[in-house]
Amino acid sequence: MKFNYYLLKDFVHIKYGKNQKNVAFNKDSYPIYGTGGLIRHVTKFLYDKTSVLIGRKGTIDRVKYAQKTSKRSTMPYAIWDGGLGDFKIIIPSQKILNDFNISLLPCIKKIQNSYFENLCLSQFRDALLPKLMSGEVDVSRVK
Repeated sequence: MKFNYYLLKDFVHIKYGKNQKNVAFNKDSYPIYGTGGLIRHVTKFLYDKTSVLIGRKGTIDRVKYAQKTSKRSTMPYAIWDGGLGDFKIIIPSQKILNDFNISLLPCIKKIQNSYFENLCLSQFRDALLPKLMSGEVDVSRVK
């Protein structure tokens, strides 16, 4: 099977986050999110387009690569040009993608079903436990 290799920079461009230190704070305005969750709220947008958050603090297993092409900060700050942008990626054929999806679909459905089953069980537990603890529901005679 032959694969075609591409460079990451042919598909995406990574821009680094903006500094929020000089942005006016307002708890009732726009949220700023980082990979750790909500940072704070501000009075104006820092970026008004769809974006993906990519953490710099030990996320995924590419930190070693980022450290090799970093700007020598305490946290890896990857160089895009001549660094991560030149990272080789494979884009599979449509047939491979379809075959992968077909083989993975049963696992995805099982994960979804387990999630909803756990949600229902948690709700049942949360409703029943206080009644058991207070004695409102007695199960001593259940066989």
